[in-house]
Amino acid sequence: MDRPYELPTHVPSIGRWLRSLALVVGGFLLAPAVVHVQGLDICGCAGFPNLQPFDSTIPSTFPTGTTDVNGIINIPLPPDGILRFSSFRLVNRYLSFSANAGNTPVTILNAGRPL
Repeated sequence: MDRPYELPTHVPSIGRWLRSLALVVGGFLLAPAVVHVQGLDICGCAGFPNLQPFDSTIPSTFPTGTTDVNGIINIPLPPDGILRFSSFRLVNRYLSFSANAGNTPVTILNAGRPL
């Protein structure tokens, strides 16, 4: 014998769903007011006061030991593999890295806005 289709006994109401959605959207809208962006140090560069810029069009901004041959800039890695710059601009060049003794991965940290 076939049973007739029965609606589930627990169906969330539309009102509850809309209230939840309003809370989530309200949270996203209020979040920028809570987070002070200028004080945010995402790269952890605040402890390095003498950061220098990197600009592929200005060789004087290259780290010590860097070479630029045929449009390929080769940067020697420091022991920790982390390169820290106040700003970073790469224009019409390829970037390569010389391995360090620990063969660490390359990390580029930029305290400013990438250009």
